[in-house]
Amino acid sequence: MTTFALLHGSGEDGWVWELVRRALRERGHEDVVVVGQSGGGFVVPLAAARVRAGLQVYVEDL
Repeated sequence: MTTFALLHGSGEDGWVWELVRRALRERGHEDVVVVGQSGGGFVVPLAAARVRAGLQVYVEDL
């Protein structure tokens, strides 16, 4: 199981991850993966270091 930190871009709000969040929650994920979209990609390394994430994912990163 995996826990995901979903970081939205600078022009969006957290709602952009709503469908993904629902799907992940339904599957009961628990390990830590940090996902950054657009401008959110800038803080992926910082968030990943803070929570000791096992994986960093960049979606449409700047």
